[in-house]
Amino acid sequence: FIGEGQGTTLTVLAVNTSRAHLKDKTVRQALQYAVSGQEIIDTVYRGRGFEVDSLFPKWHPGYYKAEASEIALIRQDQAKSKALLAKAGYGPGKPLKVELQTFPAPAHVERSVVLQAQFNAVGIEVEVRNIPSGTVLSNLQGGNYDLVLYQINKGPTVAEFTWDLYTSESSANYTFYNK
Repeated sequence: FIGEGQGTTLTVLAVNTSRAHLKDKTVRQALQYAVSGQEIIDTVYRGRGFEVDSLFPKWHPGYYKAEASEIALIRQDQAKSKALLAKAGYGPGKPLKVELQTFPAPAHVERSVVLQAQFNAVGIEVEVRNIPSGTVLSNLQGGNYDLVLYQINKGPTVAEFTWDLYTSESSANYTFYNK
């Protein structure tokens, strides 16, 4: 017997804003408009999941439903992504080149393949590096990355979810929020 229910898995695409080519807000917006989270959900998770509009899941007391004008609700728009890249000085003949680091586990590899295709569709060249999780987390904490794609699985209670992901004292705070 296999049962399914809501989980607390959070997939994060971290962008290193200290890198010269990623400091520009326009470039980061172009990255965001290039991505379809729904395609990742449909392809990798066979439709089981949903895109979020808050740091916290809907069941959490800290949940805040973003308004339509807020950045949290940006969804894939390839034309807008290309226009933003052009505004930042990238395009044919001068593509934005980024490295995407992720873990070598199957779901991580599958997500990185989908993301690479989404970025390539708007003219962003992506080199994917599937490396050990300890190296990814070390690079993430040390700032040795362009993009990092990782997944966090945390407890279903409010306390576990909040403590593990967002408290500076938690050893499992892989969002590095409040650190």
